[in-house]
Amino acid sequence: MTAGLGRLCTALAWAALASSASAQARFDKQIDALLRQGYDQPDAALAELRQLQPPAGDTAALRLQLLARGMVLAQSGRESEAQGWAGALRTHAREQQDAQAEAAADVVLALGAHNAGRLDVAAGHARRARDALQAFCAPLGYWTLPGARSSAVVSPAALPEGALRCEHRAAWQALLMLQHHAVDTGDWIGATQQARRARDLAAAADDLPRQARSTADLAWLSARSESIDAALALLQQAQRLAQRAGDPQLQAQVRLAEAKMAAQRGDLDGVRRLAEQALPLAREGGSPRLEAGVMTFLSDAHAKLGHPAEALQAVERGLPIVRRHQDRRIELALTNNAGLAKIGLKRIPEGLQDLARVEELAVAAGLGGLRAEVLREYDEALASAGDARGALALFHRERALSAEVLRQNREATLQQLRQRNDRERQQREIELLARDNQLKAAALANRELMQRVWAAAALALALAAVVVAWLYRRVRSTQ
Repeated sequence: MTAGLGRLCTALAWAALASSASAQARFDKQIDALLRQGYDQPDAALAELRQLQPPAGDTAALRLQLLARGMVLAQSGRESEAQGWAGALRTHAREQQDAQAEAAADVVLALGAHNAGRLDVAAGHARRARDALQAFCAPLGYWTLPGARSSAVVSPAALPEGALRCEHRAAWQALLMLQHHAVDTGDWIGATQQARRARDLAAAADDLPRQARSTADLAWLSARSESIDAALALLQQAQRLAQRAGDPQLQAQVRLAEAKMAAQRGDLDGVRRLAEQALPLAREGGSPRLEAGVMTFLSDAHAKLGHPAEALQAVERGLPIVRRHQDRRIELALTNNAGLAKIGLKRIPEGLQDLARVEELAVAAGLGGLRAEVLREYDEALASAGDARGALALFHRERALSAEVLRQNREATLQQLRQRNDRERQQREIELLARDNQLKAAALANRELMQRVWAAAALALALAAVVVAWLYRRVRSTQ
């Protein structure tokens, strides 16, 4: 009877665990759907997030809900409201002793700055979030063993000690923003590393959409820094993952990754063709913002192919969407293409106004190198349009800016070297001090030992004197 009761209790415990895991899975799936909806329809997604109830007593689910609300607001350009939810996450972190909630707050702040085009600020927050979440996401909890699918329920006792439910969405978003910052600053090796980490994290969490997107990013980044065969293999893997997910948006993003690879080869017709293939997929997925992203590829390809009217038409379709969401990153690219197209149409004053806006956005993003590249493109466009004086003026500005960027990069590199040398010197001094302390401690120990030896010797002599005196008295008494 006792054995039967034990089996019944075990069965009930497993049933409760399975029910909890099922509730978590449903809640996570709802959050993912609302995050995707919030990219284009923030108000509708926020309304549903307000109504969504996390599983009772699940602090990780409550943290995820707060994170989702902050991310939807941040990526829709409502940065001040998003900062309020970042504050709510910090309060949650203090009350629940939840370090992952503190990192999630940094992700919300990073996403708001990233959407506003302040890329250096975004990278700083994203870096802190990534470092804080790394310890939690390395073993990947989710009540599954490392490497197991998220549907597999196991006993908590079977998990590695200290394993928790990793906030992998926040960690993945932090890695994605660091990847974008590395690309914008020309750090291709760093961008490839971040994309690989994001892909591995999504795969470990069995998150198919994020895994497909990061694999597609890794494909075009690998085409730049590694072999083309490896890049093509990654691209095919991304295509299979997007096909498995059955998501038109993912398929469009894979097409855009392929378009980036074509752009690296200088295949402008390929870029245009792939962008035209991605456009209906973005529409089918119901994502106007993704359509606007496709327009950056179309407008760039048309401008470089010598079709300024088509390029300007593509820009005019995308700009109202990104401005509505205050997405400065895509606005910068579209505005740049608009200016080049207008110069190609001999609307030079309008094109130069767009150039001023591009420079303003680039300065806000802290991208001095991008400003120099933009000036070079406009210099060539003005020369092709017959404005030699304007082209010469931009040439001189570009050379001066390139020299300044080179000087700043050199100073930054020297500063990093000085800091590294200072750290190494401090480390050497610490090691020397530690060795000196060890020697002093050894000398002190030796001194104490000698003192003990002398004390023991003195005690032995005193005892010997007592014994001799006693023997003398005995002998004298006997005689």
